[in-house]
Order: sequence, then structure tokens, then C-alpha cells
Amino acid sequence: MIALDPTPNLIDQVYARILEAITDRTLPPGHRIRQSELAEKLGVSRQPVSHALHLLHRQGLVAESGRKGFEVTQLDPLRIRQLYEVRGAIDALAQAGAEIREVRWPRAAEYAKAASAILGVEARAYHEGAFPGRSSEYGPLVRARLASQGDVDADAYARSMKLLLEARAGAADRDLEGVDVLAMPTVPTRAWTIEEAKEVGRPSEWTRITRIFDLTGQPAISVPCGMDPDGLPIGLQFAARMWDEAAALRAARAYELVRGPFPLPALDG
Repeated sequence: MIALDPTPNLIDQVYARILEAITDRTLPPGHRIRQSELAEKLGVSRQPVSHALHLLHRQGLVAESGRKGFEVTQLDPLRIRQLYEVRGAIDALAQAGAEIREVRWPRAAEYAKAASAILGVEARAYHEGAFPGRSSEYGPLVRARLASQGDVDADAYARSMKLLLEARAGAADRDLEGVDVLAMPTVPTRAWTIEEAKEVGRPSEWTRITRIFDLTGQPAISVPCGMDPDGLPIGLQFAARMWDEAAALRAARAYELVRGPFPLPALDG
């Protein structure tokens, strides 16, 4: 690890350098991170190192260890590669002049959970009369999804609908105060192959981030920002306020211009 230049984006640089070290296993899983030692190697004070480590902790890349300490967690290297590509895309926008800042959105998890509850209840209602009586006629994926939605009670559905109405009445937009758009990974893991996507239970995991905006009604768009080792795309998602599709589209187009042409996939035959 080499020292960093003292620029205004110092915390972002420290974050990127630590993430790179985790990705290439310079900092392997289980490695105890000493902030003073890391700060000395990077040629910075402990403050930007502390901020970067707390961000990595929120993303699950490092875990608390001992008093005010951290250690590298055991993660899928492809997951780390995805985060690295997304963060690199955001940093590229910052270098092009965009003002980037980290925001916390505590209600995002509530929105995702409520969206799942509403989808489950309404899917069961739509298929009433055919499911479960004719469940053998359904494919295994849809059958398993419908069967798993039977535990949502009326109270949970009502609370979820109340949250939806509040979000679309302006609560979700107020959470974005001070920012034009949100930028984040499109999915919480690497892209799956068609066969992997058919595995029971996986689609609900894959849509954990995108379903937030299904509930809030805020416009969102995904653009490719990299490729994983298997040649599958890594997505960067932008989301804006209600009825402000133009902001999401401008952000996506700005990134495409910064990124440049994206390679087309190879076509066999």
C-alpha cells in the first residue's frame, strides 16, 4: 500500500485503497486492522481511516474486533469485486465534477420488507382459486414463492400499505433531502446465470434493493459499470425523487459519458 495525495476526497481514497487491499487479499480474511498502522502506511491521519472503516463495516466487509478494532470478514470475492466496481463508478463521477457524499437511509430496509409483504399477499389473492388446489400445474419457482407468502397476516399487510402510502406522500423524498439522486449497486450480489436464477428462493434475494423503489414509487435506472470474471455485468443504480425521472436519467447519462463505450458481450455462433 502506498501513500495517498492529500486531496478533498481523502476519505474516498482511503476507502478505495482499503477495499482494493481486501479484494486482492493484501488484507486477508481474519486480518486484524490497526488504524494507526494503516494510517501510517497511507500517509494520512487516523480520522479518514476511521471513517472509511466504519463505511466498510456498514457494508459487511469488516467486523468489529476487540475495543474499537476491526478485522476483515470472510466474503465472496465476487461480492467484493462488485462493490469495488460500483464504488469506482461513483468515484469517476466525483472526478468529473459531481459532489458525492455518503448518506444513511434507515427506512430503506423497512421499505424493502413492506414491498415483499404486499407482493406476497397480492400474488396469493391473484392466484386464489388455482393455488394451492392446482399447485402441481405451477413451475417449482412460482409454486415455492406462492407457498412462502402464506404467513403474512392482515395486520402486517395493513402496516405495509400504510408505509407505502406515507412513502409516496412524501416521506421517502424527505429522506433524500440534500441530494439530487442516490447511487448504489443494482443487486446485492453478482449477476446470476439463467440456471442460477431458477433456483427456489433466489429471486427474492436478488431484488432486495430494487424492490425499495417498487414501494416508494421513486424512479430508478440501472446502467452497467463493470464486468465480473465470468463476463456478467455489474449494475450501478440511480434513484431520484417522485416524478423526477429526468434527474435519474441525467445521472445515468452523465455516468455513461464518463465511463465511455461499454463492451458488447461476445455472441457465440
